[in-house]
Amino acid sequence: MVEVNCSTLPEALAESELFGHERGAFTDAKDSRMGLFEAAHGGTLFLDEVTSLSLPVQAKLLTVIEDGSVRKLGGTRSTVVDVRIIAAALPDLDQRVRAGSFREDLFHRLNLVRVELPPLRDRLDGLRSIVEGLLNRVLLKYGRTNCVISDGSWQRMMDYDWPGNVRELQHELERAVIFAKGETLELLPSSVPQTRADAPELLHPLFQLPAAGFNLEAELRKVSHHLD
Repeated sequence: MVEVNCSTLPEALAESELFGHERGAFTDAKDSRMGLFEAAHGGTLFLDEVTSLSLPVQAKLLTVIEDGSVRKLGGTRSTVVDVRIIAAALPDLDQRVRAGSFREDLFHRLNLVRVELPPLRDRLDGLRSIVEGLLNRVLLKYGRTNCVISDGSWQRMMDYDWPGNVRELQHELERAVIFAKGETLELLPSSVPQTRADAPELLHPLFQLPAAGFNLEAELRKVSHHLD
């Protein structure tokens, strides 16, 4: 599986990154280079934030999907590619199509099987399993064991609307693990606001840094020494 965040591709180089280029195709093209479609041949290419691609690159992407072959920038021959494409976009993709910033024909071609991922606030029935999976990874990262989340934290997490979705939840768990004085983890403020506008600061009071500063590496060494 080959992954690419389309928003990180400079517009001038996006075509080369995705489809490859031949030697001399542009000023700095000193050698022929395989594109990500060829690299993903026989597997899957994940195009994250696909709406970031320019309209000309979208047109070539559509051609590759339709024809099952790719032609390198500056090349004259096409290469057959067998690639499964997964594309991710923000929920406003339909609006972008209507506004003309995303090709409608490409939208329909990518929309063969559509999976809508609801925000975390709409799937709180699965919050516990999500938290447990994320927490295990965070504990492994910091060499911690036997940490448990307080009952109050579970209730606060259920009451909170999570505007930052799973990424916000992961960061909240990581802060709790780093600043925990014992095995009990405390997450979110004691009084949970319902919207980001009401909550400019989401850190638990226990997370306030001391006035003298905080040496994260030193604290992690203490934890590691204690575990040893």
